[in-house]
Amino acid sequence: MTLFTKTINKLVNVFAFGILIIVFDFGLSVLLKTIQSLNIPYLEFVELIIFWLKITAGLVLAILLLTFMILITINIVNRILYDGLFNWFKSFLATYKLRKFMRLEESKEDSRENNQSSKIYKQYNKLLKHCYVDLDYSECLILIKAPATVQVTDLLTKMLQKIRDYVANEYPDYKFSPFKKDGKYHICLGGIL
Repeated sequence: MTLFTKTINKLVNVFAFGILIIVFDFGLSVLLKTIQSLNIPYLEFVELIIFWLKITAGLVLAILLLTFMILITINIVNRILYDGLFNWFKSFLATYKLRKFMRLEESKEDSRENNQSSKIYKQYNKLLKHCYVDLDYSECLILIKAPATVQVTDLLTKMLQKIRDYVANEYPDYKFSPFKKDGKYHICLGGIL
């Protein structure tokens, strides 16, 4: 696994949580102004609670921002030293496109017939957050986490060739090997032509 594959989900989660904290802080500000405009005498305690919640939200946001900046800096420095910064952005985009391509939606007939196929699709789609494409100048690495259940494994096995063909069409400068299972991941390497 590369640094990109180890940190991409952490970056996305920290960013999303930061956005939630900003929305929460904004909501608290609106609530505080509304309470202050009411001029009800016994609301000082509620104002104090909201004040401390805002301070806590600010501290959490500062920690998240610091974590985000550290992760971004480490990734950017690593890419500048060993590869190229543009390939880091291309890896983000390629990972997003692969996850979007691999997502399976159950048909209305499947959802009506049985609940088992719905569970299989949910497990398969949950697996997508552990799929990565890491591009650099000399190779393209595709990692897909191996599922834990037999049904999802069968579904993924049917998709592996389609995934390989999709990525080969997206990146024609690389020649891709077949997927091989290595530990917890299915790995496909593409070398530059």
